[in-house]
Amino acid sequence: LFYEEAVKHKTARRLDKISERRKAGDHLDDDKELQEWMKQNVRQTKEITFQLDEPAAAKVAAALRKELGSDESDLAKLVASFMQMSDANFDARYALFYDQIAPHLVLYRIPVGETMTIRGVTAGGYPTSVNVKVYGTFRFKSLEGSVFAGVVNVMDLMSFRDLYGMMTADREAELETMRDESGVKELNRATAEDDLFGGGDEDDGGSAVVQPTAQTATGFDEFAGIDMAAGALRFRDTLVDRVYSQDEVDGGVVRNAAVILHDIGDIDVAREHIEQVIADGGLKLRVATWQQASGNLGKFIDVIQIVLLAAILGIFLVATVIINNAMIMATIERTREIGTMRAIGAQRRLILWMFVVESIVLGVVFGAIGCGVGGGVVWWLHEVGIPAVNDTLVFVFGGQRLYPSMSATGLAISMIMVVAITVVSTLYPAWMATHVTPVEAMQEKE
Repeated sequence: LFYEEAVKHKTARRLDKISERRKAGDHLDDDKELQEWMKQNVRQTKEITFQLDEPAAAKVAAALRKELGSDESDLAKLVASFMQMSDANFDARYALFYDQIAPHLVLYRIPVGETMTIRGVTAGGYPTSVNVKVYGTFRFKSLEGSVFAGVVNVMDLMSFRDLYGMMTADREAELETMRDESGVKELNRATAEDDLFGGGDEDDGGSAVVQPTAQTATGFDEFAGIDMAAGALRFRDTLVDRVYSQDEVDGGVVRNAAVILHDIGDIDVAREHIEQVIADGGLKLRVATWQQASGNLGKFIDVIQIVLLAAILGIFLVATVIINNAMIMATIERTREIGTMRAIGAQRRLILWMFVVESIVLGVVFGAIGCGVGGGVVWWLHEVGIPAVNDTLVFVFGGQRLYPSMSATGLAISMIMVVAITVVSTLYPAWMATHVTPVEAMQEKE
């Protein structure tokens, strides 16, 4: 995704996105974003015309005149008219663009097989860069439409080590050879001031200051006798064309390693074992869960979980209020019946248990019905999936669709929570019922 967005020809990329959106069900004639992309293609015709030499321009102009049925000779006007697309002609013009125009354009500024310069910061904090070869592009399965996942790119391990400032044995040897040839030696801290400013010599524990290797009419030239262009090419070829041995790959430095578990429930046990291995080996490593290692992304997942839990809590609070109100109304309607039972000797405890048992029965019966219906819906969604309507949901879902699942434990917990909420909601109405006296009940009117 990043390669397409950042490296591909802008007009071609916009046409690709319009095509993708139309396949998803959007329409160019009424979607404002698609229309804006089309307008940008119309305005930015020079992105095409400036890349065409005379023979290519003649071929493209002939193809466009045939498609448009026009006698226009101005290539820029032909391209602008061609980019005025609608749902009726988009597919045909999209195909024509790649058949007749794209072959004459530089579709990718850095094509596969070429080198590009990657810049970064070493472990010591100074900027560095490395030339790497573009071996190809790859797609995250089901995550290609996600901007979050699409900005992640893969670099070969050895180039990453160079970028991070880790030198191979060959480069260390080369650096040592350069030091020997230039006469540079390490300075002794005790005599560094004398060595640098003229108070010592080579025999007193200091070192010789580097002498100028070349003098010019205007002074010392540090680059005299050095072919910088040849050196740059040699450095590039060394990085790109070198074949690393397996020992060099396996024995180098890595920043981190991921441990993938078969069962996420084993994460605490696995972490304890890894920490024990680190302690026994005296290794300077730190163990982190995937959420800790992912930084802000892990916090984003926590936020989603909090939102979902808050939504569930809100649903249960609403259910509690509704059940409570229903039971209060039922208690008021049965005031005379409760009073009659009290008059013939029913104790308050019996009245309380009647309401509690009634709420348990209602909770079990209708909770089972609700779990059955909910389980059926989840099973159906597991088969068809919940579509992700935007890039953020693609990333959150881990793909284009979310396939929810259920377990017996989850159903049992849901059932218990429904019954518990029903019983809790009934306690206050039941308490009201136990305080109804026979005299009050007999005075109630029908």
